[in-house]
Amino acid sequence: MTEIKHGSVTVIFPDHLTPSDEAGRLTDDDKRKLPKARRGVGLVCEQTASALEIVGARFKGPPLRG
Repeated sequence: MTEIKHGSVTVIFPDHLTPSDEAGRLTDDDKRKLPKARRGVGLVCEQTASALEIVGARFKGPPLRG
């Protein structure tokens, strides 16, 4: 499994969803072709991360599937 950490948030990806070796190296033209996220998604992610920091270990997420 692949782990990506951003601040106090850790995202774990199963092996079948591991980012490719080319991830992070897109050209400007490639970036324009990507679908755009809906407005407000970034804000929701930031607020969720803040809430998870506040509740800490009291939050029990879903079990990981292998």
